[in-house]
Amino acid sequence: MGLKLTIDKDRNSMGFTFEDAYWVIENLKYEMGSDELFVSFNLNCYPSRESSKLTGQNVAPMEYMEPTSARINGKLCGMHHLNFVKTIFPEGIPMERDAQLKVIYSFIKEYTGLPFEDVFEDDQKEGEPIVEPSEPTEPTEPIEEPTEEPIEEPAAEEPAPEPESDPEPETYHNPLSL
Repeated sequence: MGLKLTIDKDRNSMGFTFEDAYWVIENLKYEMGSDELFVSFNLNCYPSRESSKLTGQNVAPMEYMEPTSARINGKLCGMHHLNFVKTIFPEGIPMERDAQLKVIYSFIKEYTGLPFEDVFEDDQKEGEPIVEPSEPTEPTEPIEEPTEEPIEEPAAEEPAPEPESDPEPETYHNPLSL
């Protein structure tokens, strides 16, 4: 999940209008202060969702020159936010990450007062989990019901052989003793 909001050309240093710029929470962390728990995250803006996915990847070499250690950085702007957990999560932190993000995105909309719109993942609809489902596991084999078979009587047991006598322990001489 993310947010979208158009950035007008007079609101950024590049002078271009970015229609439906993609805003996403990154680096979500919970930190303990001296006596309070804090939540911190970055709200970063990219020209598109695809641009956010490409950020950090290596740049492909060009025909006439090769970049050295160049990486894609599509980030237009960003904001680091640090706040008390009880301010963002007044009823406690939800256990699932998607529920945490949903609360934080709602907080961002209210906090900024900007007309953000929700952006859902490809197959995601409003109200569905944000986290991608895990791979399905293979079904286990069915447990067979026990069948009633006649119980066979055990054969007569042979008497157990007499145990051999234990060998006498070897005497041990400790050279340090007197």
